Amino acid sequence: MARRGLKIGIGVLVVLGGLTVAADRVAVGFAEDRIAEAVRSRMDLARTPEVRVDGFPFLTQVVGRDLEEVSVTAEDVTSTASTDGGAADLTVDRLETTLRGVRLDADFSGGTAAEAEATLTLSYEDLSAAIGNGVTLSPAGDTDVEGGNVRVAGRYELFGQTLELAYIGRVEVAGDDTLRLELLQAEGGGALPSALEALVRQAAGAGERRVAQLPEGVALESLRTTPDAVVVHATGTDVPL
Repeated sequence: MARRGLKIGIGVLVVLGGLTVAADRVAVGFAEDRIAEAVRSRMDLARTPEVRVDGFPFLTQVVGRDLEEVSVTAEDVTSTASTDGGAADLTVDRLETTLRGVRLDADFSGGTAAEAEATLTLSYEDLSAAIGNGVTLSPAGDTDVEGGNVRVAGRYELFGQTLELAYIGRVEVAGDDTLRLELLQAEGGGALPSALEALVRQAAGAGERRVAQLPEGVALESLRTTPDAVVVHATGTDVPL
């Protein structure tokens, strides 16, 4: 009889444990959906981002509305890259954000993260499209290193002549939400007359561009080049959802 009672007790614990896990997963799904919708609305995203809430048990976190860590991933994020000549669309291939110390609003429609780290992946193809003028950006020299040397090539109509030129340039962080493209030298080390060089620099899209589609409160910090993209690191505090 005692053995039978023990089996029943174990069975009850297993069932209760299963119900607790199920309730935990339901709470996770609910919070992830609400956070995803809040981020999509605040950042005006065309697509709902993928959200993952880390930590277990989650039910105690959601009851207290305090989440340890939340990961948000958005793809094909279209931003407006401001230029001297107007504005151009800049597509961020992938925006990955890790939020820590998240305090949710009472209705779970938003919240605030104490800290945030974000990684923006910008393909050379999309960067080239944002510059326009037929300019093509590609890796230059060593890749997957800090800093951002790139090859800037294009055909330019100057003084009625078509010139095919390539420069070694550098992409760098110029401000909290700004990237700068500088042309360092002509490929091969050659130089143009200063007056002509200024025209080429303008045609090649040298200058600053604002990355508008950043999470509020997040600022660009550093970047590196890889064989496929320019990868930008950003951080922030007190970031609203």
